[in-house]
Amino acid sequence: MRPVRIAIAAAFIVAAALLVGVFATSKTASHNTRVLAKKDPDSSLRAKAGISNEGPRGTLEAQQEAERAYPAAAVPAVATQNSQATYATLKTHGKGPGAWQSIGPSQATYPAVLDQFLAGGKQYIASGRVTALAIGGCKKDNSKCSLYLGAAGGGVWVADKATDGNGNVHWQFKSGSFGTNAIGSLLVDPSDRTGNTVYAGTGELNASGDSEAGKGIYKSTDGGDNWTLVPGSDLFANRAVGTMAFDGAGNLLVGIGSAVRGVTSVSGGSTSCPSVAICAQRGLYRQTGSTFTLLRPTDIRGVTQVAVDPNNSNILYQASYGEGVQRSLDNGVTWTQIKVGLVPGYTVDRSAFAVNKLPGGKTRMYVGIGNDQTVTARFFRTDDAAGAAVFTDLTTTQNADYCTAQCWYDNYVVSPVENPDVVYLGGSFDYNTINGATNGRAVLMSTDAGAHWSDITRDQGNDGWLHPDEHALVTVPGHPLQWIAGNDGGV
Repeated sequence: MRPVRIAIAAAFIVAAALLVGVFATSKTASHNTRVLAKKDPDSSLRAKAGISNEGPRGTLEAQQEAERAYPAAAVPAVATQNSQATYATLKTHGKGPGAWQSIGPSQATYPAVLDQFLAGGKQYIASGRVTALAIGGCKKDNSKCSLYLGAAGGGVWVADKATDGNGNVHWQFKSGSFGTNAIGSLLVDPSDRTGNTVYAGTGELNASGDSEAGKGIYKSTDGGDNWTLVPGSDLFANRAVGTMAFDGAGNLLVGIGSAVRGVTSVSGGSTSCPSVAICAQRGLYRQTGSTFTLLRPTDIRGVTQVAVDPNNSNILYQASYGEGVQRSLDNGVTWTQIKVGLVPGYTVDRSAFAVNKLPGGKTRMYVGIGNDQTVTARFFRTDDAAGAAVFTDLTTTQNADYCTAQCWYDNYVVSPVENPDVVYLGGSFDYNTINGATNGRAVLMSTDAGAHWSDITRDQGNDGWLHPDEHALVTVPGHPLQWIAGNDGGV
C-alpha cells in the first residue's frame, strides 16, 4: 500500500504550493555533453517507472497533458523551472490581502479510532514517504547526532539532536533552494567529523507511479543551511540519483535510474524521460572534478545501490534492477555478476545488499532479492564477497517473502559496521499475519548473521510501531542495535 505522497519530514506535514506554470518559448535550454543511451528503452511502456499497471494510459489526464505540451511531445523541464521561479516571485512579493499562512497543526496525529488494525487501537503520528536517511557528526556520548532526512516529495530536513533520549527532536526544512523536492539519496562525507558536509541526490528511484525525477546532486558544507549544485551533475536532470558512495580517492560514485515527470491520481499522464536526447544513460558513474564518467550502463531501470569493499577500496559492488549484484575487482573498469537475480532481466526484480568486514580480512555480503511475487523473495549470505563469493541461501519461514509483491519499491539490507553479525531486512508489510503469527514484518533483525530473525515492527505492548513500506534505515554510530527507520509514514 502506498499512500498519496505529501511533502514531509518526520512528523511534520508541509503544505505543497500549487505552482502556476509559465511555459517556455521555443528556445532550447543548453545542456552539458551527455552520455546517451542507444535505443533507450524509456520509449517502451515496460521500462517506464512503475509496475505493470502504472504509467501512461489513455486517460483524460493524459490527454490534457498532451494538449498542454502540443506541439511538443511532453511539457519541457524548463517549464517546471519557470513555474518555480514564478512561485518564488509570488512568495516574495505576494504578501498583500488574501495571502495564506499556515495555522497548523505541525503534526499529523491519527486518533486511535481510525486505526484498530496496524497500531493496535492506539493513536499515532505519521507523515509521508521518507526515501533516504543519513547520520553524522555524532559525539562520543551521542548527545549530538545530525540526522538528514530525504522525502519523496518534501525535500531535505535535518534534526541536529536526533538521538536525544527525551525525544526532543526538532526538524528544520533545508532544501528550499533546490530545483525539486524529490530526494532519492543522501550521503554524509565521513572525512568531515562535524557531519556538516552532505550530498543530496535528487529524483526518487523506487519505481512507483509517483517517483519523481530530479535535477542532479546538491552539496552542503554547513549542515544543510546552504547548498550548491555539484558541477556536472545537471547531467542527471530528468533521472533519479538513487544511490551514492565515495570511492577510495574520495570521488563520488553515483547510481542513476528512471523516474517520472508528472503524475495524476490514477498514475497516468506521466512520462519517464521527456526526450532521450536530454536524458543520461542509466547506470553507475564516477565523478572526477566536474565530469561524471559512465562506469557501467544498464538498460533496465537503473542502479539501486553502490558500495565499496570495506577491506579493499579497489573492489566495487553495485545492484541494478533485473541484474542482481555486480562486482568490479579493478575499481570499476570491468564487472562480473556475483549474484544473479531471482528472475534475470525482469524489470521489477530488485536486489539489496550490505557489506561488512569479518575478522581475518574477508568481506561478508548479505543480499535480499525479490520482485512482484513472481518468485518469493529470498535472503542470502557469503563470507567471501571479494573472493569466491559463494552464497548460502538463508531463507526461512521467518524472512521468506519479506517484501511481498513490492520488492521493486521497498527493499533494503543494512549491516552496522560495528558488528557484521547484525543485519536488518526492510520490506513492505505482512497484512495476512499481523495480529497473529507476526508483528507485520516491516523490519526484521538478526543478531546471528541471518540464521534467526526477530520481527521488530512493533514495540512490546504496541506502544510504538512501524508504518508499512520501508525505504531506509540507519544505526546510531557505536550502537548497532539502535536504529532509525524511514518509510511511507515518516521516520
